[in-house]
Amino acid sequence: MKKILFGNLKLFFLFAACFFIQQVSFSQTSFNVCQGQTGVVYCVPVITDATDYLWTLPDGATITAGANTHTIIVNFSTDAISGIVSVQGINSCGAGTASADFPVTVNALSIASDNQIVCAGSSALFSVTASGTGQTYQWRRGNVNLINGGNISGTTSALLTFNPVSIDDAAPDYNVIVTGACPLNDTLKNICLGVNMPPEITTEPFSQIVYAESSVDFFVTAIGSGLTYQWRKGTLDLIDGGNISGATTDILTINPANISDTASNYNVVISGTCFPISNSVEVSLSMYPTGFNVLSAEINNNPFIIYPNPFTTSIHFIINDVSQINETVLMIYNALGAEVINTSITKPLTSLKTVNFVPGIYFYKIIKDGTIIQSGKLISL
Repeated sequence: MKKILFGNLKLFFLFAACFFIQQVSFSQTSFNVCQGQTGVVYCVPVITDATDYLWTLPDGATITAGANTHTIIVNFSTDAISGIVSVQGINSCGAGTASADFPVTVNALSIASDNQIVCAGSSALFSVTASGTGQTYQWRRGNVNLINGGNISGTTSALLTFNPVSIDDAAPDYNVIVTGACPLNDTLKNICLGVNMPPEITTEPFSQIVYAESSVDFFVTAIGSGLTYQWRKGTLDLIDGGNISGATTDILTINPANISDTASNYNVVISGTCFPISNSVEVSLSMYPTGFNVLSAEINNNPFIIYPNPFTTSIHFIINDVSQINETVLMIYNALGAEVINTSITKPLTSLKTVNFVPGIYFYKIIKDGTIIQSGKLISL
């Protein structure tokens, strides 16, 4: 305090001491952090005569503790970017010189591929993008480490490859552990691998024999992804209308069935999300002969119906049990035991011309897999 005299007036002036604040430096030269990292500490030596501290931080960084002190705790948001940290001491005289810039590298979070759905037989790639140095990778299925081999490669790299993909590879829980990157030692989100299968027919349509003006259904069952159906007569696509419905479904209905509908080449083409398409076997639609009455035929729970018996110029063998249609052989012998017919049964209705049969008694047997499943007597008039 200084005293000045003006006559009898005494004036007193109070001068406050003003101390300039020195510049400080960080002990480190650089610092790496991760987006989303919390609790990062920055500090400088105590600044002499400073009553406050003014910090400058990168975008996305927030002081959570220690503001206005020489030591702060900082959280980095998930979209924080690299920048500099600096600090100035402040007192009543103003702000001191800012510290030298302290560069902070903010590394991006590791990012893994999204879920994938692929066709069986194609390839699938899962990738992870990680920042930092010295990263190592371990891809897993659930908690089980994957290893290279078979159709899998890249299990310890940033790119996991399946080639070719099979249905056994489908899983909802592929993940990767990345070390030396952001986040550190982190198991990333689970990734789903979906596998679409090409069409595969599990139950083929089968040939049928019906009465005229009755209804008939052809059906097929198939597995696969995104299945579509197209029933055909030969190579001609059928369309709904008239007596036909379900031409683009798994069940084709013809109601009523007329003689003009009889054919031996009904089939269905099944397409799906994946190739190749699947074509069914060709099946036939036949009709019972005019005047035929199943109730009066020789049924007796036999797998085959034989009509007429006695016969003249022809005889019909009608499958009563469609499971017997494959690998079944019909043999007919005359009364002397000589074989006169030996033929395979391959369709629901087998008609034989018998104009050359002399009148008399004949015997037949139907054999499947080496076993006689039906036998009996025939009479030619």
